[in-house]
Amino acid sequence: RLRSRIDAAWVKPAQLAGVRLLAKVVFDVSSSGRIKNVQLRPGSGNTAFDQSILSAFRRASSAEPTPTGQSHQFSLSFQIGQ
Repeated sequence: RLRSRIDAAWVKPAQLAGVRLLAKVVFDVSSSGRIKNVQLRPGSGNTAFDQSILSAFRRASSAEPTPTGQSHQFSLSFQIGQ
């Protein structure tokens, strides 16, 4: 569900149509579901693409509380131009 929430908030830069880019994001989800410590590791090297991903995380800002009641770290990959 978290991936769906972030994907729904992600606005892919139109000017990058046809360009192949990949970035990985590492982030924490607190026990209450707050998304924090979002970092590109590694970023794609394209500022517009990387900023679009970070903006999606800011818009999503929270998830559901974790099932264990503890904070967890996650990573997701983002790509365009497959």
